[in-house]
Amino acid sequence: MEPDGLRLRVVRSVATSDLGAMAGMAKAPARGVPRRLEDFDPAALLIRKRPQP
Repeated sequence: MEPDGLRLRVVRSVATSDLGAMAGMAKAPARGVPRRLEDFDPAALLIRKRPQP
């Protein structure tokens, strides 16, 4: 601690990595029913809720 704040010191450095190389390393468990893009489209939701003639 210092009078005007807190000073952080690097104890050990961490190797940098390419974020693109990490894609797909972690996978979330599937939960529920798979969703489609139409499920998030407001216009598609309105069409589905409208009564058919």
